[in-house]
Amino acid sequence: DALRWDEAIKQYQTAVKLNPHLEGAYVELGYAYYRKQDFEREAVAYKAALAINPDNVDALFNYAENLESHYRYPEAIAMYEKALTLEPDDMEILYQAGISYLAQGNRSKATEMCNRLKMLDKGNAELLRRLIK
Repeated sequence: DALRWDEAIKQYQTAVKLNPHLEGAYVELGYAYYRKQDFEREAVAYKAALAINPDNVDALFNYAENLESHYRYPEAIAMYEKALTLEPDDMEILYQAGISYLAQGNRSKATEMCNRLKMLDKGNAELLRRLIK
């Protein structure tokens, strides 16, 4: 499995060398680095994708998760909020934004995310609601 990710990284690196404007290749490169637990390079890849297209929802979401995993909640929340302006009904983004708000002690914003999520995904909304309690 690790060798496959090493090969994927090489392929994506080659792709972005040949065409530095391939935002999707940077997103996939970031994911490959995530799978290799190279979180610093993962973040760099997502930032590169966002430099090309600041509205790339996958890059915003993945970078937000990277930031969140390093307890950088305010920055993660900013990424989640931007992603939600582009994809307001994305269940994953709503849930993770709720978690980040909760980690920051902002129960009202976490509850807002939970209420929005209720209309889309009752199961995850209930999980979030239980965490907020």
